Amino acid sequence: MLTRRVASLLPAALALGLAGCGSIGLDVMEDEQTTAGPAEEQAPADQVSVGLSGRTYSAFLADMTVLEPAGLQALIPQVADEELLFHVVAEGSGLLDIVMALAAEDGTQNPCEPVYDLPRADWSSNPEFVIEDGQTEINIGGKPVELAGLDLQAHVTTDGSLWDDAVLTAVIDTRDLLGGSLSADTDVCELVENMGGECLACSDGEPACATLSLQLQAEQVDVDFDPGLEPSGC
Repeated sequence: MLTRRVASLLPAALALGLAGCGSIGLDVMEDEQTTAGPAEEQAPADQVSVGLSGRTYSAFLADMTVLEPAGLQALIPQVADEELLFHVVAEGSGLLDIVMALAAEDGTQNPCEPVYDLPRADWSSNPEFVIEDGQTEINIGGKPVELAGLDLQAHVTTDGSLWDDAVLTAVIDTRDLLGGSLSADTDVCELVENMGGECLACSDGEPACATLSLQLQAEQVDVDFDPGLEPSGC
């Protein structure tokens, strides 16, 4: 008799027990889809996660691959043996401020050479940065050479130590090379055409400008760099 009564009370006791689980610290499991938060977004595996500000990169002109005009490749070691230093002055909000200077023979910043500002780089597509349609100049063969229509794009390795597969393209006034890298009586346009290029009209209308496109790698170097250096006493 007692056994039958206990058996008849079991279903009700179980129901009350489940209903009261919350009161003793036990929660009924809900559907995971209703309780799980949104998936965390992860940065692409090849994105640069280290800061670039304050880093200096080196590239030798003689080691660059000439994309245009292709025939210039054999002459590069003869007319340009300079080492370029690129220094990242600041990084932020998808932008990079970069300056450029020539190195001394020992690879340090040349105190007799000016520092040239590059146009601000777009860094929003990390690990790649792009400079488009800028203008600057640099000394080649001891003479300042203007670089117009400057484009520079590069892929930065994840540890920030290398600009890989960088391409620099600019329009140069070939007259700037005379008396420096080339003798004063050189017909530069004829030379350019013999190398597979062509002379274009410069800003003054003279057909004396040419497109120069170089592929390069710039490796981080441990040298002191002063972005505000002003040459004196040289």
